[in-house]
Amino acid sequence: MPGIKQKQEKRGSRQTVKQINTEEYRALFYWSRDGFAPLTSQVIEMKFPELEAGFGKSLGLRLNSTEGVIARLKDGLSMKSFEHLSEAIDIPPTKLAGFASIALRTLARRKREGKLQRSESE
Repeated sequence: MPGIKQKQEKRGSRQTVKQINTEEYRALFYWSRDGFAPLTSQVIEMKFPELEAGFGKSLGLRLNSTEGVIARLKDGLSMKSFEHLSEAIDIPPTKLAGFASIALRTLARRKREGKLQRSESE
């Protein structure tokens, strides 16, 4: 897009700064409390936080794709992820285990082992 420059604000910063030179556009408007208003500044600077990996967050994971989540489930979900999911959806771990057809004794065993099996993870 013409007139847009993108730069990293600081080394290691999790923010991207975009600058738009408005001289290349006929008219630009912005939303104010009173409705749309014409933009009078010649350069607009916008700051956007860098996006973190967006897959598997409810499991406490930082993955870049659905395939990554599937691979992790096939390897067997860690108990830490199971507990994170339980907290994220506000369902006690014992009740969540019941929904997943995991017996309480099996859940206790998996806690000691630190990991669910593949069939339990799916």
